[in-house]
Amino acid sequence: MTCGTLVAWGLFSLGCATTYKDFKTESVKPTDGVAIGKVNIIYNGKNLNEKCAVCLNSINGPCQSLTREGLVFKNIPKGEASIRRVACKDISMQHYNIQGANFKVLEGVNYFGHVDIHWENKGGFKASDMFGAIGAIVSESKNDGKIRMSVREGDLLEILRTYETQTKQVGTKVTKSVASSGR
Repeated sequence: MTCGTLVAWGLFSLGCATTYKDFKTESVKPTDGVAIGKVNIIYNGKNLNEKCAVCLNSINGPCQSLTREGLVFKNIPKGEASIRRVACKDISMQHYNIQGANFKVLEGVNYFGHVDIHWENKGGFKASDMFGAIGAIVSESKNDGKIRMSVREGDLLEILRTYETQTKQVGTKVTKSVASSGR
């Protein structure tokens, strides 16, 4: 089972989903670009970033756990890309599979924007948690709650400063490809 699958099943707390602080330029393959941006998850009116992960391109990832800052630095294949899923732990794991939040990844560093996800969800304990893999399949069959997602240009300079500090690079060229608002 891959880390992405584990994240999809709500097990990113096992430590296989990294944060932006774990990003290494050495992991970028010649067929990859680097997606950078910011994701803030407001869950039932509260910032829940530190208990959430975001997945790009598919519900199985690649995924990255968020920190309080909400920064995302992730190498992904060049071409069409998307913000595809968010998963957060309140009591049980809650998830939402997003469609239509697309952006392009070219060679080098690509900025997808500042994403705000306002998520209304009753949350709490899911009875499906008691039934292992079968319960996970049932839980995955529908989104939890409703989201309202907005994408804006945001503060690219702040994100770029953090990226350059993290990667020990200066003068990074960035392509802006701000994501469309998903649903």
